[in-house]
Amino acid sequence: MQRIRLLRYLLLVVLLAAPPAARAASVLEQVPRDALGLALVRNLSQVDAKAGKVLGALGSRLPGPLALLKSIAGLDAGLDLRRELLVVLLPPDDDSRQLRLAVWLPVKDYDQLVRSLDGDPQRRVAAVTLAGEDVLMVRHDDWAVVVDPDQRDRLERLSNENASPPRQLAEWSAWIDTNDAAVVVLPAGMQRLWTVAAREKVFDAPKSTEPGEASDEDLFGPAQRPRHVRGGWPAVRDWLRTMLADVPELAHWAAEADGAACGLRLDAEGNTLLGLRLAFSQDVAPGGNAEGVAEDIHAVPRLYEGGDFVVTGSGLVSPRWAVPAVAPYLRQMATDLAIEDGNKLDEAEVAKFREQVELAVADVEAFTVLSRPGEGAQGVFTNNFLALRVASTEKFLARATALVDLWNAMLDKAKGAIRLVFQAKPIKVAGHDGVEYSIDMAAAVGTPAMPELKAAMDKLFGPGGRFRLQFVGIDDHTVLLAVANETQIAQAIATIDKAARPGTAVAELRDTAKLLDETSAWQLFVSLHGYGEWLRRQMDAILGPVIGGPVVSPFPTSPPVGFAGGVAGRIVWAEMAVPLETIRAGGKYLRK
Repeated sequence: MQRIRLLRYLLLVVLLAAPPAARAASVLEQVPRDALGLALVRNLSQVDAKAGKVLGALGSRLPGPLALLKSIAGLDAGLDLRRELLVVLLPPDDDSRQLRLAVWLPVKDYDQLVRSLDGDPQRRVAAVTLAGEDVLMVRHDDWAVVVDPDQRDRLERLSNENASPPRQLAEWSAWIDTNDAAVVVLPAGMQRLWTVAAREKVFDAPKSTEPGEASDEDLFGPAQRPRHVRGGWPAVRDWLRTMLADVPELAHWAAEADGAACGLRLDAEGNTLLGLRLAFSQDVAPGGNAEGVAEDIHAVPRLYEGGDFVVTGSGLVSPRWAVPAVAPYLRQMATDLAIEDGNKLDEAEVAKFREQVELAVADVEAFTVLSRPGEGAQGVFTNNFLALRVASTEKFLARATALVDLWNAMLDKAKGAIRLVFQAKPIKVAGHDGVEYSIDMAAAVGTPAMPELKAAMDKLFGPGGRFRLQFVGIDDHTVLLAVANETQIAQAIATIDKAARPGTAVAELRDTAKLLDETSAWQLFVSLHGYGEWLRRQMDAILGPVIGGPVVSPFPTSPPVGFAGGVAGRIVWAEMAVPLETIRAGGKYLRK
């Protein structure tokens, strides 16, 4: 008997010590099988406290989530604020296009909640008023379920039948539980999205309003952006069309996806992490690495070891993702060249150039990037580096030479006034051979004799006003691409040659890196302070001294914003981390 009493006592202690979410069944088990998607907030009071800390850091006077629930929806009495709130998107019951919502409210006193909403708790299905709307409410386990008045039949079925959530939701549940709030689109919702997109003609090419605008034969229409400005849904539709034209692969991937999710996590200190996930029906192969190329993100070439920066980061590369990733840049570059002074590019030459870029990118296995804002007499458009681990340095440099030759041939056949043709010369920096390709920018724009223009070019590109692009072989598998002067290149090479250690161990990155998933295949860090400094130098070079103060206000020194991502089986994921100190700096910047 004493043993039984002891076991009962220990069981009681465990149950009392466990968090409420662990004792109660998850509300996700209540999601109807035909649901299109859902939004979930875990532990309302805890999320409210965390959100209050973030809003306070921003200096915002906006109310927290609970205050909004009380003021807008009139929800207060009878709720269990330590548990989950769920909103589910449901399909229409007939052929109409009107989607339906159902809300699960966590309750500790159902009768009190119903009475606070002017309803009769004695009725099995209570008619209540929520946010000024007449709705129906019924108790289901530990939740009050709310639907539209015309959804009584669904509410009856819900209260009489056993819960049968979508099978795919189980794949998301563990990840959802790591977030304070999450939005999930289920397979039926993905299908619905594409049906609506087709009906709204999102994939139709936007109509050109000016004669002579070029177009191509990509699946989703021309890459060039429409010149007119529109508002509302037409503007959103045009933006989607343009994005899908820039990256048609994105549309193909999304069409193959059978689930998507976005999660928000706020830790106890107020740091914010936003996560995105896309699920596919089959495993997403990340691509293999060439022999001799590092498979660990922390073993890729290192460029950053402290100081001010704009962007830095590193990661492993898959040709399946890397090749499509360069497509938007190439398309926009061709478009920009085509509209400058009436340049008309030869389509065959553009196709050859794009093909050669894709071949070069397909050989890349890992990367490290570093961009610094610069200072003093350094050119604004210098201090940019990209170290690549490739299958063969010799082959990559040969392809780079072919790329520049194709670029020059493409521009030679153009008829416009701007002549962005590269001149090549061999270089040797810190004992490493390479090639520098440069353009006299003042001469390229056709007005080299203007003193003001020459002075601006010197500030933008360094003394002499030449844009310089360097390719330097470091070893058999490492290539350094740089837009820099010789001193800057030598410093970058010295950093690469040092003993390898995780770049995220540097003090400036450490706090943000701790928030990111260590299993990520790539990580990038963006310094808002560094970007502001770089933008200020650019405006100073173009405009000169401005009466009344700087054109660009400085962003306070703060930890960078971090980005990371990877592939795990059928899931492609990415996340963004914003430290509380950076949020606080953003509040100060916005209040200036």
